[in-house]
Amino acid sequence: AEFGVKHLAKIWVQDSAVDTICHGATLKMPGVVKVHDSIEPDELVAVMTLKDEIICLGRARKTSKQLMEDTKGIAVKPESVLMKTGTYKN
Repeated sequence: AEFGVKHLAKIWVQDSAVDTICHGATLKMPGVVKVHDSIEPDELVAVMTLKDEIICLGRARKTSKQLMEDTKGIAVKPESVLMKTGTYKN
């Protein structure tokens, strides 16, 4: 699955956010660790673990710059969750 999204911009998240996203929750700003450059709002992105495992595909809600600078708000709204729930336990 990771090979299939190599063309997409990526957002990496904290391990503590993974299971919540697997249950379909939106990714909030505190969970973002790093991002690709040039992400724009409404762009399809791959949300990844720090081990480069894909969690979901979703629509970015902010630019790359906002994703790294903002501390509040929604970062990504998931469209398709690919990781099984319980893979990362909190």
